[in-house]
Amino acid sequence: KWTAPATARVEVNTFGSDYDSTLGIYKGTDVTTLLSLGFNDNTGGGQSRVVFSAAVGETYYFAVGGNLGAEGNVALTLQMRGSLVVWLENFPSLTGSDRNPDADKDGDGYTNLQEMAFGLNPLLFSRPGGPDPNASRAPVYTLGAGELKIEYEIDPLYVDVSHNGGQPVTIQGQTGASVAALGSGTPVFIGGNRYRASIPVTSDTARFLRVTVVNPN
Repeated sequence: KWTAPATARVEVNTFGSDYDSTLGIYKGTDVTTLLSLGFNDNTGGGQSRVVFSAAVGETYYFAVGGNLGAEGNVALTLQMRGSLVVWLENFPSLTGSDRNPDADKDGDGYTNLQEMAFGLNPLLFSRPGGPDPNASRAPVYTLGAGELKIEYEIDPLYVDVSHNGGQPVTIQGQTGASVAALGSGTPVFIGGNRYRASIPVTSDTARFLRVTVVNPN
């Protein structure tokens, strides 16, 4: 059995076992009433693999068997898969360098990691007027007296804000010609999944705003 230390997608496999193995994943409080979360036989040759969603604090049970009574030495591997990995699997047409977290295939100014955090489509232009149906989740900027405000919504499917103290996205404003001259704005929780941050604008040379997504989940 295994208790999940965080909410994540999890892969369990028997790759490396020296016989024809089977694999089942279960959860529950009584072995007679366990709920099956997945079963597999022969994903990788004679070995098995199951991917499932684990919730923090939940205990899961792995049952390794043998096809038609086969026996041998068991190799069992468990890997918690990051949100970005799971998200990229939903967009199989992102291949090669387009799968990089910093890639921006649709050229809308949002990287793969940012598109994931904001719940945007990496294949559709997400700025105003673009075809992305989730474009309303893209950051909204407002320039006021002495400050630049950014408001955004985090996609709860891919970002567990509790893992980052409620601040999964950091905001940095460049207020000078040097990249090193950065001022940061601490995101403020608005409600639901929405946040707002303010960047001081100290002079007319303030030209850039950087939005940095910090390893969601």
